[in-house]
Amino acid sequence: MDCAKLGEIKLTFASTAAARPRFEWLAAQIQKTWGCSVVLDPVDPTVLTALSKDIKTQPQVSYGGWIQDYPHPQNWMSVYWKCAAFAKRYGYCNKDNDAVMTKADSTVDFDAAVKLYSQAEDTMLADIPFVFIVHEENIHMIKPWVIGPAQHTGSSDAEWAGEWGPVWTYDIDLSKVPANYPKQ
Repeated sequence: MDCAKLGEIKLTFASTAAARPRFEWLAAQIQKTWGCSVVLDPVDPTVLTALSKDIKTQPQVSYGGWIQDYPHPQNWMSVYWKCAAFAKRYGYCNKDNDAVMTKADSTVDFDAAVKLYSQAEDTMLADIPFVFIVHEENIHMIKPWVIGPAQHTGSSDAEWAGEWGPVWTYDIDLSKVPANYPKQ
């Protein structure tokens, strides 16, 4: 790595107790792996949010996240990565890829749509320098007499297991409830 050609590496992050050690670790890894010096740029979390909303002030390197609003690939791809969506904050725009996502959005066959979203994702990952460092999962324990949630769990079930499933079908199998458990 030619650090002189790369220039200053500046890691801008929300100055919080949780973020600081993460970014200190990341800076140390960059220095160890590439031999380049890194400048840490802790800012107030609200300032970071404001900086991240405009391409003119978008930090050189930042940490961001996304959680789906509904369980469908559209919410991971089109809603975020089309030219007119959140991608404009990063200066990313690929109109050909937008066309693929638009086609996927209007495809009724789910499997066919997933193939199109996968194609768009491959293009995006080839276009943009990314490092994916976190994939969170929520783990829930479900009593054996609760019917429904265990069969409909999803990675975005933040509040409770099966949150995105057909909750109107969920039930309790009273024959499996322990004798000492309230039956009302």
